[in-house]
Amino acid sequence: MAEAAVEFAIKTLGSLLVQEVKLLGSAKKEVESIKSELESMRSCLTNADATAAAEEEGEGDECVKTWGIDDVLEKIKESKIRSICLFDVDKLPRSFMSAFPANCKLLKVLDFEDAPMDYLPDGVGKLFHLHYLSLKSTNVKELPKSIGMLINLETLDLKWLCVAMFDCVVSDLEKRM
Repeated sequence: MAEAAVEFAIKTLGSLLVQEVKLLGSAKKEVESIKSELESMRSCLTNADATAAAEEEGEGDECVKTWGIDDVLEKIKESKIRSICLFDVDKLPRSFMSAFPANCKLLKVLDFEDAPMDYLPDGVGKLFHLHYLSLKSTNVKELPKSIGMLINLETLDLKWLCVAMFDCVVSDLEKRM
């Protein structure tokens, strides 16, 4: 009888130990993945800091540029910009909002998080290469119908937004995502 109890305990504990090892193994992979992501972020931020410092001294990196919102329109005309991320912008001129879709056809990332904007220009739907669009914490109330034409869109961040969406826009996006 004692032998049967020990055998039962070994089988039970053995399967529990195997499960624990699997769980810890996947946790280790997750921790390594998070560590890698954080190191990548740190590297990016270090590069951005170095680029900003170099631009202040008149030297610049051709890959990463930081501009004031007033300078952006002139500098981006017919450019090959792939990302626009706005930080600490007090206001967005209407000229910028209407011009960037036409002037930045190669955009993949468009991050308007916390930007002082109340609409998204209809021309955004023509940004064929756009993969990421964030309107998080903006005042946008309505999405343009053209947003359904974004066939490469992978992420649409609408957190903290009260948006009146069109059914056809949602269904077009759902088909593509």
